[in-house]
Formats: sequence, C-alpha cells, structure tokens
Amino acid sequence: MSLASSEKTAGKWYLQHSELLKQRESMGDDVASPMHLAEVRSRAQSELRVLGLPSAQSEDWKYTNLRDVENGTFELASRDVVSSVTNENFSTRALPLAESYRIATVDGFVSSEHSDDFQEYPKGVRVCSFAQLQMDSNADLRAIYDRVYTSLSPVSSDAVSALSASYVQDGIVITVARNTTVEVPVYIQHMVSRTSESVASFPRVVVVLEEGAHLQVVEHFAGARDAVAGFITSVAEVVVGKNAEVQYYQIGEDLPQQQRISRIHIRQERDSRAKTFSFTFGGKLVRNEVFPTLAGEGAFTGMYGLSVLKDTQHVDNFTVLDHAVPHCESDERYKGIYDDSSKGVFCGTIIVRPDAQKTNAIQNNQGLLLSDRASLATKPQLKIWADDVKCTHGATVGQLDQDQLFYLRSRGIGQRDARNMLVRAFAGDVTREIPLHDLREYLDDRVVEKLSL
Repeated sequence: MSLASSEKTAGKWYLQHSELLKQRESMGDDVASPMHLAEVRSRAQSELRVLGLPSAQSEDWKYTNLRDVENGTFELASRDVVSSVTNENFSTRALPLAESYRIATVDGFVSSEHSDDFQEYPKGVRVCSFAQLQMDSNADLRAIYDRVYTSLSPVSSDAVSALSASYVQDGIVITVARNTTVEVPVYIQHMVSRTSESVASFPRVVVVLEEGAHLQVVEHFAGARDAVAGFITSVAEVVVGKNAEVQYYQIGEDLPQQQRISRIHIRQERDSRAKTFSFTFGGKLVRNEVFPTLAGEGAFTGMYGLSVLKDTQHVDNFTVLDHAVPHCESDERYKGIYDDSSKGVFCGTIIVRPDAQKTNAIQNNQGLLLSDRASLATKPQLKIWADDVKCTHGATVGQLDQDQLFYLRSRGIGQRDARNMLVRAFAGDVTREIPLHDLREYLDDRVVEKLSL
C-alpha cells in the first residue's frame, strides 16, 4: 500500500498521528529511551500509518467505536508534567494496600520522587525505568528488556501494538530472580496529570519471573481530581518462568471522560501459574485485553474480571487464551454489573492447538442489568483442534432475581439492603479469588459505592 493510500485509509487519525509524530520527534529520543526503543518506534510508526485505529469493521472491535479518539485532539505527554502532580494527589487516589512497593507514573512517565526507592527492593528483585536502562549498572536489565520488549506484543500484529510502540516514552522493567518470593505487591499507580490539555499517554511494563519466582503486581489507573481526561494506551508483557507464579491486577478508576485501552500479554512456561484480574469502575470508554499463552506443560492460568458501570460508560473485555501445549488448565470468569445506560462487551476466545491434548478449560461470562437501558453483548468462543480435551463455556445476562429479593424482604431486610446483598454476592464470585485481603475488601465496598446502593 502506498503512503498516499494508507493516509486515506487512516483518515482523521493519520492527521492527528502526524502531529503526535512531530511532537515526539521534537522531544528527541534522549527524553527517556534506550537506543533500541527508537528502532522499534520507527517500525511501529510505519505499521500505524497503514493500520490506522481499529474500527467497527473489524470483528474484534464490532461493539466498540473509537470515534471520539479518532476525532479528538490529544497532546503528547512530556516529562515536565511529573511536577504538576503532588504527593497529596497520589495519596488521595491510592489503593488502601497495607504494604506495597510503589511505582508512580504521571502520564506514562515514571516519577522517582513519588516512587519507593528502586534500590530498596528485596534481594533478587530488580526494578528500573526505561529511562535508566542506558546506565551501565543496568546492563543486565537492558539485555532482558531487549529480549522481551515487543516480543509478546509485536508491532506488526495489530494497531494497538503499533500505537503503543510508536509513542511510548517511558516504562518499567521488573525482574524477579530464581526462587525469589516477593512478599508484598508491587503497586504501579498510573496518574493522569492536571494539565489543561487532553493528553495521550502510553505506559509500558515488562515483567520477567525466573524459575520458581513469585510476584504480585497491581496496576492502578486513576487521575488527579481536577485533571482533564485524555487517552491512555497501556501494554504489559509478562514472562512467567518454570514453576513461577504471578498475580497481575489492573484496576481502572478512570476519570469520567477518560478513554483507555489496556493490554496484558502473558507467556507461561512449564508448571507455572498466572492469575489476571481486570476491574473497571470508571472511564468513558475502556477496553481491557488479556492474552495469555500456555507454552509449557502443567501450566495454569486464571482470568477474572469485574466491571461496574453506570451513566453511559462503556467497557469491552476482550480475551484470547492460547492453550499451545498439552496438560494445561484454565479458569476464566468475567462478570459485569450495568446500571443506567451503560454498556458492556465480552468477547472471549479459547484456542486449543492440535498438540494441546488433556486441556481443561472453563470460561464463563455473566451480566447483571440494573436498568432496562443497560446492555451487554457477549460472545464466548472455543476454537479447538484437539480431541482429548475438556472445554466448557457459557454466558448469561439477566436482572436481579425477584424471588431472592422477595425472600430477603420477607425476612425483614429493607429494599436497599436486599439489593446490596444480592449485588455483593454476584460480584463476590470474582472478588473472592483475590488473596490480598485489604484489596478484596476495598473492591467489595467499591461495587456498592459505585452504584450508590
């Protein structure tokens, strides 16, 4: 395709893309990036010129329209915005974790002044920003970065990968050495700055667990109370070594007008365990993508999601789980609670490759509609090319059970409390999978608070 025809294909987005490119180039590659990033960026930008933004013409984006992103005008974040966010902004929007190692970002830039000292992590744990990868003391981390960055999310694979790699300016690398257990979670708090412009930001995370390592990561998307909402594209690439275990959370409490695409790629080796949690409470439009690949026998992955929306909010949970080898198990549970005129989408695909015999895979999606105007489009899919497997999937959409509500009312429980109990029980099927007690309690309460029950 010629450049002229690709510009036409991309339409308005290409014009905006060109402006962002000019901003990116005016900053220079020395703002944050290791040299490798510039080479990847060049390839990604070439792909993005051809691909443009995803559209509803694609089956994968059938129910989610990025028109407001395509027609919007966004400024590319700059590092000087870090100083616009105060410690108070971070503390008032922080999750109530009893203990954690905090990494703070502002519009995608890692903020050392708001983060815990990277040198204070336990033995066997290495953390640094992309900006620090060029330091000689981080040569080993740079080698890991070179091996993993864009390997799970290649820039040629789709528009989201190309978009992220085109504009990423900073990110985080976390490695956990063999047989090292990190007792408390690493808390990545993504903050939207208080600028007067709508900002486009592109956070990146690279996580590598060596054999027998254990780690919990909590990514949290929020914003300063008076921030102007913008557009976020975040990508995490996670490698889970043999017999290692990771729990990866993404919790969205985005600003009311925020639009965000978040993606997690996970590659699991033999006998590893991974659990991902996607929670959505805010934002105008949010798309959560989770792509695990079970690449080693005996691996297990659990995928859990809960969306709680009201007004005209929109969430799209899109998952592709790849059983690539034999003797692996997976458990996927996504639930949504939708009030007012909010809309949910679930599209979950389980792939079982020809050699992946003895696979055991379960997928379930349930939606609870609290309003006649709320809706959920659900599309569970199985693509199975092996014959000796156990795979089930199902989806249900409904309202509060009136018989259960009547039963509770007949026991002297008020209407509001009865609704509260039923909604909590519905959400609890997901939240009870969370081993972090303080986080689990917070999310249970957040469900009720969000819906003003």
